[in-house]
Amino acid sequence: MSLVQARADLVTAVEAVRAAYVTATGQPLLVDYDNRASVSQHEQHETWLAVNVKFVDAYQGDLNRKPFHRHIGVLVLEANTKEGLGSTKNLALLDFFYTRLHGRTHGIVRTLLTDMRPDRKADGWYKSNVGVPFWFDVVVNIPEVGTLACSKPVTRTC
Repeated sequence: MSLVQARADLVTAVEAVRAAYVTATGQPLLVDYDNRASVSQHEQHETWLAVNVKFVDAYQGDLNRKPFHRHIGVLVLEANTKEGLGSTKNLALLDFFYTRLHGRTHGIVRTLLTDMRPDRKADGWYKSNVGVPFWFDVVVNIPEVGTLACSKPVTRTC
């Protein structure tokens, strides 16, 4: 399914940037993905990154024999620093990530320019967010009478 492929492509891109971050800074970085709760916020003391892939909308973009469906979403990056330590670490972390993720193609996904989101405080953490809008197309092959339809990302054929 293309939603799974799009998410996998974005996670692969984030992991590549994480590897570059660790190499550049010499510091490990904990990344928590989509509802996994792999970060214990009570035991964690270092800055960490939460990543969520949100699929927002889709529409049919063409009515030809091979119409495409365009899916739209947002890759949300949330840097988390212990409350009371300022926002510099969060901003530096987000700056490192979003500049390497926006305005590029990652597998079947095309990312757009990033938008900043309001900061917030929760559970003793100061949370800074950016959203990286993205889109990808799925071509739908309309079958001849008596055949089955096949949906594949635009980079593949049925």
